Amino acid sequence: MDLRLLLLRVWAQLGIAIVMCSFRDIDPLDAGHPNFSRQFAIAAAPMRSRQTAAEADGRKTTQVVSAVFALLMSSWTNWKDLALRVVVIDTLGHLSLVIPKDQFLTNADALLEHIISLLSKQGLASSASPMPPFALMRGTCLTLQACVDADRELLTIEKLSCKQYWNTLQTLWSGLFSAVVAGGPLQYLQGLGQEALQSQAELLRCMDVLAENFGKESLNFLLQKVKGHREERLAALLVLRQLAAGPLAGTIVEGVQPLLSDSDAAVGLMLGELLVASPTLLEVTGARQAHVNNLIGFVIRLTARAQASEGEHASGYIPKFVSKGYSHNDAPSAEEVRKRAGSVLGQLAGASRTSTNLVLWPLLLKALINPSMLLGLPVLCRCVTQMVQSERDAAEQGAVSSGGIREAIQKFGQSEVLLLWMLICAHAPTEPPGIGISILRCLESLATFLHPVLGQIWEAPSKRLQTLCGHLEARTEIACAWACLKCPGGFWKFFRRAFGPQY
Repeated sequence: MDLRLLLLRVWAQLGIAIVMCSFRDIDPLDAGHPNFSRQFAIAAAPMRSRQTAAEADGRKTTQVVSAVFALLMSSWTNWKDLALRVVVIDTLGHLSLVIPKDQFLTNADALLEHIISLLSKQGLASSASPMPPFALMRGTCLTLQACVDADRELLTIEKLSCKQYWNTLQTLWSGLFSAVVAGGPLQYLQGLGQEALQSQAELLRCMDVLAENFGKESLNFLLQKVKGHREERLAALLVLRQLAAGPLAGTIVEGVQPLLSDSDAAVGLMLGELLVASPTLLEVTGARQAHVNNLIGFVIRLTARAQASEGEHASGYIPKFVSKGYSHNDAPSAEEVRKRAGSVLGQLAGASRTSTNLVLWPLLLKALINPSMLLGLPVLCRCVTQMVQSERDAAEQGAVSSGGIREAIQKFGQSEVLLLWMLICAHAPTEPPGIGISILRCLESLATFLHPVLGQIWEAPSKRLQTLCGHLEARTEIACAWACLKCPGGFWKFFRRAFGPQY
């Protein structure tokens, strides 16, 4: 690299260091923290407010960072090296939050154009990672926060013409979303290093900033993308899962209802994760409560999913001609789908919130007596057992009423049918695997609520049922180990699990 470019890169990093050192009365910020961008924006606000104070140090710092910002902006066209431009954007993003607002407003349009230009460059993603550089994403996120702080209309350009209202915002969303599509789902980035994960996290944080200030426009863009090809659907659901943690959760669940008929297992799992992304989603009322119930019912049905055939993957909500990049091998296995759907239900079951219990209990009890849910019965039984235990623990602490389980079963009105059906299913305790022990543990947790005699059996001094449960648990572990051995490379996985990872 040219010596002048190297010096300029070091100087840009020095500008960030000057800003970091100028913060007062706060703990030192960790640049590697997942929420660094927001922490930096919060810490920068007092510094900007002190710019008018009669402090010599404050004036000097302001003069220095303003000069650095002006020089970097004026010299942009002289730099053709993309890596250097990325570093400069990172520096400009940091400085945007601390320079005087007048100076930022004067340069904001040009800075946004530079960012949009870099997002559209094809040469930024390396062979090691499909994500844009982390420095670019962090600089973009800081710049967007500076725009919101100074004048949120900078991101709409409404002051220029009505025709361009969508232009800047839509272009930003398109550039950021293209990066999400290129990166793929989170699990694809796990082996690419920490920077790829940090870049994706910062990218999603950029979208958070836009959605917080332009919720309607942002949702319209994303809900349009869920109708696209498979990669766009998964990318849009990844972003929607991020946004579901905020106030848009109810609207998001309503907007993804058409996808509940999609046969793509990966799409189904992403839909299920919307439930655990928002802590208040199950507390919605009115028409949206039906949408939430539909989504929970969809996840419950995933627990009984059988392995789809080759032809079934191409059918569903999206036409075949837009699914040409989707091969049969890309789909999660039926076992993985059931396991991950059970994980979502398990997180809901462990919440021990009254709103969660009121929604989950009727849906779970109906699913338990549905013959078509036989494959999912082990997962559902474990979920019920966990809910009962969580509710009992919460009742002991006074957080949840202890009468919730009994009331739900009384409203269900088919406790004897449930008991009979579960006893029939337990007659073949290994098909599907683990069903016997799951049913027995479920009956143990529900014993006093289903039938008085059943409660007496479990409370009897005889240890036969406990002994039977022990045998079934041991048999289930052996079956899991055998299934592991039959998988490719399964012998070594089993060997390391048994004797330690050092082998």
